[in-house]
Amino acid sequence: MSEDNNNSVSTGRQGANYSERQLLGALLLDPVKISEISEIVRPEHFSTERGKYVYELLLSFSASGQMFDLAVMVSTVKQQGKLEFVGGMKALVELTQSVTTSQYAAFHAGVVRAAGTKRQIGEALVSGQKKLAELELKPEIVGNFLSEMQGQLIQLDGYTAKDEVGQSWMDAHAVADDLCRPVDNASRGLLTGWHDLDTMITGLTPGQLVVVGARPRMGKTALACSLLARFGPDHPDKTCLMFSLEMTSKEIMQRLVCARARVSLHDIRSRGVRPGEDTAIATAADALRNSSIVIRDTPGITMSQINQYARQVKYRYGLDMIVVDYAQLVRSSNPKASRFDVVSETSRGLKELAKKLHVPVIALAQLNRNAEEGDRPGMQDLRESGSLEQDADSVWLLHRPEVYKPKPDNKGAAELIVAKQRNGPTGTVELTYLHGPMAFTNQTPGQSEPIH
Repeated sequence: MSEDNNNSVSTGRQGANYSERQLLGALLLDPVKISEISEIVRPEHFSTERGKYVYELLLSFSASGQMFDLAVMVSTVKQQGKLEFVGGMKALVELTQSVTTSQYAAFHAGVVRAAGTKRQIGEALVSGQKKLAELELKPEIVGNFLSEMQGQLIQLDGYTAKDEVGQSWMDAHAVADDLCRPVDNASRGLLTGWHDLDTMITGLTPGQLVVVGARPRMGKTALACSLLARFGPDHPDKTCLMFSLEMTSKEIMQRLVCARARVSLHDIRSRGVRPGEDTAIATAADALRNSSIVIRDTPGITMSQINQYARQVKYRYGLDMIVVDYAQLVRSSNPKASRFDVVSETSRGLKELAKKLHVPVIALAQLNRNAEEGDRPGMQDLRESGSLEQDADSVWLLHRPEVYKPKPDNKGAAELIVAKQRNGPTGTVELTYLHGPMAFTNQTPGQSEPIH
């Protein structure tokens, strides 16, 4: 197909333009391939408007189920008044004559996509450079700009190859095979170590948002630290990221060490370390040092900053779990937003983060104070906290009766109420709270004891 470089659908030289011509020719030769190639290449991946037009026409034929050949193609182009635009009938004929087989269509599609994506990245960077030059030097503005740029680049990879996105019947068979596979730890989500909870929820599932709600003094942070103190050392190949908006990273690490060692931080501070405690602390510190726990204690962090930092951690170390302590302390990028809107924005952002990074996100949340103190919390106590209840895949409510009504028979008693679970049952898990180490353990010790 002989055309000038500026106007041709593609040139004859090796490279992206050559692959564009080879791809269009292969699709004209074998229209059945269009469905497969549409999962790889978008019209904007073509370098010229004429290449884009021809490809869009092929896609429209395929979508309508219309049978077509070169004659139908030429007739349609004429009806649309685009024959001269594509270079005449000779140019279309040359496309079909440029290939003898559709065998390499997927290969050329990959080249076209790569070249198109490269071009789009360049355009995004040029546009970003112009905006960057005029950017006001305020943390929120720069942070939002960074998130915008990251979002633009991520969206460029919105299409995936055919082998990455299976047809529905293939997915159904894969899911069926997975469901029929014998149950083992590898096929479950991330286990918390509280065996009654793991039985109920079958582990923490990537992509899901878990909201852990509790009134003040119930031990939300202690619950999170108990989980990390066991999970981190027991799974050194898995990275846990904790955003601590209320406590410093040093305070969190002290909690982790004491929870792991089962020693009282308060007692150590008030009377010093007793024989045996120093060994337990050193052992716990060694275990935590070999784990992969990242703590970010930036006060007043925004959802945009959480997104940015989580992506960085995933890129550098991988990422398997995120904990946010706690959701109502995440600040909005809009200073005029109401508290309800801020929490709603945060809950939606955390759910999106879980799905995009494919990790479970555990968000601690303060329950409202409308209910009478001492009553067991319910879902109604979350309903004034923005859209936390709606966005969460699972809601756990932490309750310790002794906080309000201490009695000899309820000392250390704790309930983790699974009040919502999209894909499973609800119910109450009995735990034990250890006051000294500020840690939660199984009520009945077992193999999955969370703190060793």
